[in-house]
Amino acid sequence: APSTAGDIANQATVSSATAESDTSNNSVSEVTTVEAVAASEQADLSLSLAESADPVNTGAALSYTLTVSNAGPQTANNMQVVDTLPSGVSFVSANGTDWSCNEAGGTVICELASLIRLVWQLVMLIRLLSMSWRRVRPAISLIKRW
Repeated sequence: APSTAGDIANQATVSSATAESDTSNNSVSEVTTVEAVAASEQADLSLSLAESADPVNTGAALSYTLTVSNAGPQTANNMQVVDTLPSGVSFVSANGTDWSCNEAGGTVICELASLIRLVWQLVMLIRLLSMSWRRVRPAISLIKRW
């Protein structure tokens, strides 16, 4: 949705190189009203990352602690944490109260239905398979809705 309040219009038209007998039904439009959400009705999400060891030996277990916080006045709903693992690292498991996590192709996606104004922690255990560098940091993003 747009970031400002007001009406937005979407219009679509169909056409053909073949002659038509009735072109009056070839266009449609829809107007949607976007309402402003007051700051008092919003969540304020943040994400932090801590590692269990640095440096870590090749092939050793390493765990990351991801802390998701909501400092906003409202509950955050339908949250998603996306963790893109670095090359040479494989996902073993993740746990956290009420979180649901899955991994595919080196990307871990964890979902939580709602988060009130409290701090929740999500711990991921990641096993390093091969590594020629000393620091490993996954690329992580926090998305409010899925």
